[in-house]
Amino acid sequence: MVQQPVTFFIITTLYNSSATLKVTLDSLLHQTNSNFVHYLYDDGSPEPSDSMIQDYLAAVSKLPHPYRVIYERGSHNLGVDLAHQVAFRKISCPYFLWLDSGDYLKANFFAIATKAISQHPDCSLFNTNRYTYRPEAVEHRSAGSYLSQSVLRQKDQLPNFIFGKDFLFSEMIIKTAAFKEVNPNDIILNGKEWGGLYYDDQIFYAMFLSGCKSHYISQPISYKLDDPKSASKVNPLSGDLALKGLIHYVTLLNFPEVQKQRLRDCLSLRELILSVEGLVLQNKTAEAIEAYRSIKPLMIKQNLPATYFLRKARTKRFYFLARHPFFLHLYRRYRHLPAC
Repeated sequence: MVQQPVTFFIITTLYNSSATLKVTLDSLLHQTNSNFVHYLYDDGSPEPSDSMIQDYLAAVSKLPHPYRVIYERGSHNLGVDLAHQVAFRKISCPYFLWLDSGDYLKANFFAIATKAISQHPDCSLFNTNRYTYRPEAVEHRSAGSYLSQSVLRQKDQLPNFIFGKDFLFSEMIIKTAAFKEVNPNDIILNGKEWGGLYYDDQIFYAMFLSGCKSHYISQPISYKLDDPKSASKVNPLSGDLALKGLIHYVTLLNFPEVQKQRLRDCLSLRELILSVEGLVLQNKTAEAIEAYRSIKPLMIKQNLPATYFLRKARTKRFYFLARHPFFLHLYRRYRHLPAC
């Protein structure tokens, strides 16, 4: 294998992560491409991962084409957002992404990502398909059923319009130059204080407002640990507070009014998209059909945030159900929902 130019800067922040870290490290050791730097930042853990990192460094050094690993330890716990802010200041590659402890990547993730970037040089955001898993199984999050990995390999990646087996979109690959243009002052709000508006949402919306184009990579699959101790599960999230935090963040970034209006339009469109599902489940199918037809042109014409891939798929599914009462009946039975 020919050594590739270093393209990706992978960020892994650690805090008492020894129980989940190995699967993450192993997935990088098995990548078919080694065109990345792996930066690990221990956020002042009372339970350091030093010995595991040393074993990891030794394994990397034995690879045919070793990649660079940087391991640093902080003196005290900063919290998830500020820990990532430390890491963001260290980025030294054209593109970066974060890979949390316990999450892992398919072996050809970077090979396919490299190809997608070369084919879409005007894009600054790349999103990939994601499964959420528990150590003993892999699940389709929205379906709520767990599948063994052997069964998972037999599944395609297309959403199932009736049974809700949409895939989440994660492992956002970001162009470093575009990120630094929209976040010049290292402004990252503390997500715990803003209703769960964590660093990934903040980065994403800032780049969306700046007009950055995104591309969805459907092929490389990534896996996210379903961790009951994660910040999103331990701390109750507030949508209203997160929205206020987002508006505050945009103010700090000093976007022109035309871009702020784009955010307001985007959030309004989100509410309309979600209303289609609500109307269908309330058996207001005529209203749901009208709502979907009114927003479909907007979803097609706008350069929407990548998270809308999921919402667009759900909206299309419920539009189908609104027009076909028989399938809506089956859906209600499958979901154990009361008939209207």
